[in-house]
Amino acid sequence: ISNNSSKRGEASEEVIYDFFKNNFKDYCYDKKSHVAHSGDGELISPTNMKCLVEIKNYTNSVTSKEIEKFIYDMAYTGNTFGLFISLQSNIVTKKGIQFDIYVKEGIKRYCVFISNTFDELSRVESAVYILENIFKSQQYIESDKNLLSIVSNKINSNLGELNEIVDELSSMKQKYIDMETNIKKQLDQYYYNIRDSEIKVKNK
Repeated sequence: ISNNSSKRGEASEEVIYDFFKNNFKDYCYDKKSHVAHSGDGELISPTNMKCLVEIKNYTNSVTSKEIEKFIYDMAYTGNTFGLFISLQSNIVTKKGIQFDIYVKEGIKRYCVFISNTFDELSRVESAVYILENIFKSQQYIESDKNLLSIVSNKINSNLGELNEIVDELSSMKQKYIDMETNIKKQLDQYYYNIRDSEIKVKNK
């Protein structure tokens, strides 16, 4: 079981690695899954933003303990930017894509969480751009507590609209799959009816 879980983890990491390689050609992604308390990788932008990346490929919801571990790993590695990706399940207490700020010992850590990433992989791109823009204006934003709160609320307000679109898209995809399945069943039934009728005719 452990071996299968490890293989599934490696495969999921490759999906994200390929996404970064294809969509962020100027960025560097350093795989870290073999290093303790270092997430699955570190994404480094041309502006020198360093972002710890955690990738989960669970069938059940990702628990709050995993979030706590991620925040600990960010502190352990000295990262103030983090991207937590759940490929095919929800993340407990988080919406589809959500921006959060964690503060410990006076240090602010900026994180974007993405649930059910396979539903719309492009949200990873949105997450990176959010973190990149926070990084570029970090000093200015952190100098004003009210501004930091305003920026955070504005980001999540916009992400809320994105979540609604993704949910609607997922619903439409599911309806299409259901419709396709029903049509196939009906065609199969028509085929069986025609076959039965032909057999009856031959037997007469």
